Amino acid sequence: QQRRLIIIKSFDSAKTLTQNAILKLLEEKTVNTQFVLQAKNLNKIIDTIQSRVKVINLVQSEKVLDETYKKLIELIITQSKAKSLAFLNEKEFTNPNLEFINKFLINLQLYFLSTKELNQNQIIIIINKSFEYQKQLGSINLNLQLTLDSILIFIYTVINIKE
Repeated sequence: QQRRLIIIKSFDSAKTLTQNAILKLLEEKTVNTQFVLQAKNLNKIIDTIQSRVKVINLVQSEKVLDETYKKLIELIITQSKAKSLAFLNEKEFTNPNLEFINKFLINLQLYFLSTKELNQNQIIIIINKSFEYQKQLGSINLNLQLTLDSILIFIYTVINIKE
């Protein structure tokens, strides 16, 4: 079954009735569906939802997004739209270490959660894949260069998919 990532922005502005409807979805154990409930005020979210989710405090994601990684991500997007893989030759992408790849994936997620550059389907596909790569980072025999190249080529492919 296809994996899905459902992002609900400004969840704290949802009425109690709506939050209760989402609560029912959260209580259904679905392995292939993940929810991201974006909110500024945790106090406006009903307690039963708060007890069933993992709260990640980003404190204004624009400030958390590292400028170095943001520039690299924008370079990937720009060159991908121009149908170029030249970004693969950037020095930051050669001989990566585990910490770089992990930070890159985190910044990639933050960037795409706040961008309007791509359509919603492309964003969901990239974020889902970045979560998969993060899970793989714990593997003992992981080839870091191959992993990073796979991530970059995947992003290039998604950006160039004809809708």
